[in-house]
Amino acid sequence: MGLYNRLLLSGAQAGTETLDGLRDAPALGRENRPGANGSKISIQTATHPRAGASRGYRADIDGLRALAILSVIAFHSGLPHVGGGFVGVDVFFVISGYLISSHMFRDLDRGTFSLKAFYERRAKRILPALFVVVVSCYVLATLLLAPLELRRLAAQAMGALTSSSNIYFWRRSEYFAPAAETQPLLMTWSLAVEEQFYLFFPLLMILLNRWSRRVRLLALGSLSAITLIIAMFQVTHFPVAAFFLLPSRWWELGCGTLLGLYESSASARRNHEGGWGQESLGTIGALLVLWSVFAYRSSTLFPGLSAVPPVVGSVCLLSARGSWVNRKLLSVRPLVGIGLISYSWYLWHWPLLSFARTATGGPISIYHALLTILLALLLAIASYYMIERPFRRRATQPLTLLRYGLLSLLLLVPAVTIYMGHGFPQRYPLAAALEQEATEPDLNFCLESGALPHKLSETCRPDTSTRPTLAILGDSHASALARYLRPAGREDGWNVTEYTRISCPQLGGVTRASPRNIVGEQACLSYNRKALEVVLADPHIRTVLLGGFWSAPFGGIGSPDRYVLGSSNPADVTTEASWDNFKAGLDGVVRDVQKHGKTVVLTTGVPQYKFDPLLRELSKSIPLRKRLMMAYGGEDTTSFEIDRVLEGRDLRADAIVRSVAEGDDAQLIDLDAALCAEARCRYVESGRLLYMDSNHLSIAGAKFALGKATLFTTFAH
Repeated sequence: MGLYNRLLLSGAQAGTETLDGLRDAPALGRENRPGANGSKISIQTATHPRAGASRGYRADIDGLRALAILSVIAFHSGLPHVGGGFVGVDVFFVISGYLISSHMFRDLDRGTFSLKAFYERRAKRILPALFVVVVSCYVLATLLLAPLELRRLAAQAMGALTSSSNIYFWRRSEYFAPAAETQPLLMTWSLAVEEQFYLFFPLLMILLNRWSRRVRLLALGSLSAITLIIAMFQVTHFPVAAFFLLPSRWWELGCGTLLGLYESSASARRNHEGGWGQESLGTIGALLVLWSVFAYRSSTLFPGLSAVPPVVGSVCLLSARGSWVNRKLLSVRPLVGIGLISYSWYLWHWPLLSFARTATGGPISIYHALLTILLALLLAIASYYMIERPFRRRATQPLTLLRYGLLSLLLLVPAVTIYMGHGFPQRYPLAAALEQEATEPDLNFCLESGALPHKLSETCRPDTSTRPTLAILGDSHASALARYLRPAGREDGWNVTEYTRISCPQLGGVTRASPRNIVGEQACLSYNRKALEVVLADPHIRTVLLGGFWSAPFGGIGSPDRYVLGSSNPADVTTEASWDNFKAGLDGVVRDVQKHGKTVVLTTGVPQYKFDPLLRELSKSIPLRKRLMMAYGGEDTTSFEIDRVLEGRDLRADAIVRSVAEGDDAQLIDLDAALCAEARCRYVESGRLLYMDSNHLSIAGAKFALGKATLFTTFAH
């Protein structure tokens, strides 16, 4: 789940509203009911006082918020050496938990807490700017996106408007889902996590309010510890759920609430007057947050234990209000100014980057990314002064929540209409045809994800006794070939049976391992073992084709993935040992199949592009999007030079495949040679798109690369 250039704003005024709307806390009414220990808990809201009148404004918190947003924006812009900028979201979580809980605990102790007033403040703070961004995305998406893309945007908008977008992105993060960079409302996942947290947290605090502060601290601390343990487990077993869902993120907001509860005591407040303790906390906090920003990478196992340093660092900085770091660094006016507009900047930057990357079909240059971020900054400033501040200063009315609720429902209408209308394909018929071709009905139908092969249907696993049979084993790249070979085989009198699993090349006892997914590698080993047993035991299977994205573990500098033997720890396997394991595993499977009297066919890998060919072709078919693509440096071409780093690594994997084929006398299909001439490779042929995305062949692509080349006639021998 879910980036800033430095903004030199001067004259940031103390007393302006914070991200959580706490500086302008409303004066609560006095229609009370009995609370714990005879106290009163208000059930009314009252009028909103003058902005800036709140007591205890801390400029350093806006400075910390600026540090968080600058980190996130730098990361999303692709700036070098800021590989851990995503931890800025975790800093936001801690700040939010601290500010909201501080206000809540104060009101609970006074007996004036009101759930209605609490949710009204949240609505006034969060929703107006979000509504404007969602409406803007509707307009831009209608002009720029192809039908299926527009339909996905509508589904994202439904999630954003119902505070469930984190659940949407968790459920839609399957293997062939669109890349995160092309989902305009992805950033709303973090808002959804917060809103879900604040749905439960106030109720929990009301229940605990009858107990002493010590008991409440113990309860909150225990709950935070439990959810941290959940995060540590999920991050290696269910990494997508760990990233997006509340149970693994609760503890981050919980740490902020713990600090807020602790500081609600008078003795704690007296400890903020400076001294070595404060200076130490400020220095340690700054170092922990900055270390996380610059030391982490996108491959870092996160969240979990790796989220502890930025979270603890944020807690230290929030509690070190008297330190030099807080007073002299975080409180400088430029940082405070950035902090004030951080929420709007967060909302605007990602959709603009996403539309740009969708138009180009891939990465954009840092230069173009920074120009986009600058535009987002200007929109954020306008949003802050024209939307955020006016709505937060507006007096609360009896029907405020109802009005926001009705407006949310109203804004759902376009999303539902777009979704039910399948993205209005009549807008761009050529784009609709391209999407339909790239997502044929049986896309990944036979590709599995479990630990054991399951008989999906006669389509994937026909009765092998009726015809000679070709078995296709491997990962999604092998499955892409099977989508063409199935109908081609039927024409030539063959059956095709498929045993393919996501990210699981058939290498026997060797598997592609990632420290981010322990369960996946063990399931891969189990699947491959059973699939190979079934294929070897079937006398009607004459030929076995082994295909895969062989170079996948080496697809990026610093990638933690490795080919490992059995359940070895990938962190203990060097790159050279990984290549050796790959060769040994492939060679072992080939020899095992040949021992059972079957023919083996090996395929090399397919070229991988830096961009998504489907997105690039869609951009050519949508006029305004094509202009945007050209403005961002995209090329209007059907042939593109492969990224040299990826190509070099692909060639090494292909060299190993060729050497195994030659050494074991196996047949070889060179997909790379079929698609490329020298350093240039084609992704469109005769008007047909050869790729579904940057590295998976379409049915037309598989047909073009394989040819019919008398494959099944050759197999018969």
